[in-house]
Amino acid sequence: MKSRILSTLVLLAAAAPAFAAELHVSSANGDDSANGSTLKPYKTICAAAQKAQPGDTITVSAGTYRETIDPPRGGTDDAHRITYTAAKGEKVVITGSDSGSTCGAWLCQHIWTHYDYTRDEAFLRENYPVLREACRFFLATLVTDPESGKLVTSPSNSPENSYRFTGPDGKKGETSLTYGATYDMQIIRELFQDTAAAASVLKMDSPLVAELDAAREKLAPTRVNAEGRIMEWIKDFEETDPHHRHTSPLWGLHPGTQTTPETPELFKGARLLLERRGDASTGWSMAWKANFWARLQDGDHSRKLLTMLIGRGAPNLFCMHPPCSPPGHPVPSKDSARRAGSPWTSPGKKVP
Repeated sequence: MKSRILSTLVLLAAAAPAFAAELHVSSANGDDSANGSTLKPYKTICAAAQKAQPGDTITVSAGTYRETIDPPRGGTDDAHRITYTAAKGEKVVITGSDSGSTCGAWLCQHIWTHYDYTRDEAFLRENYPVLREACRFFLATLVTDPESGKLVTSPSNSPENSYRFTGPDGKKGETSLTYGATYDMQIIRELFQDTAAAASVLKMDSPLVAELDAAREKLAPTRVNAEGRIMEWIKDFEETDPHHRHTSPLWGLHPGTQTTPETPELFKGARLLLERRGDASTGWSMAWKANFWARLQDGDHSRKLLTMLIGRGAPNLFCMHPPCSPPGHPVPSKDSARRAGSPWTSPGKKVP
């Protein structure tokens, strides 16, 4: 029976069956085009799983692997299983795609933006309870960071990226777990802002508005590091992948409204982070980057990303990104209205 690993697991070392062929995986020095030997390991467990036959053993070196593993082969009895084991004495962590506690808050933004564009007050009144209850959730769950005194989410992460750190014992490690990730704080700030604006339009919940305004002032802010780039985490950790396809700390630039020409330090910091990430990536990532560059008022760069996206996409405008092909067209369609010198759009201003 196929097994799908969706939640965080810790694999403990176990002896491999004597009959098993052995494939090796190392996130540190592997290559998915290699042969899976000790000297030439695969980089991902998924790559090894695609090659493994029933009865084989996949030995995984220490590290964190953000994967969903669905091997195409493997029997139901012990003699024909594919066995996954950590290298002797090493700890392996496997996680699915990281998500965060603020996903619902992001969805709430669509309620306000729909109203902001249509001015349909009946729609806003019908859906306002969703905004209100989302705010109540975060007012109840935000905690105070003892170092800064700011309100933060905990636990938190910056989706699918991770960072390097040095522990109290001097040992180096990697993790995606944190508190108050920039992505989380930007989404919650926008939620509180939009809900307060909605309550004002509907002339209701003034005590809640006051509470939201006070809490918003205490939220951990978006900051830049010594190089001027927007920081992904609450501290200036080094990313394990500086060219990662996700650009989560730029949520405040797009689709949020917090990083604008009126915040020049953050505006410049967003540009520097985008330059560090690079242009070439998965299709949907380039669609997002087209919007980011449009918000940065660089129409030429936005056009470049759209051209790259179309060149790498399928005829139906789906992105070529195995194992899935998400549609890439919904995101850049909004960008086309903003790029090439279009005026900046902010809350209350419709896209021209």
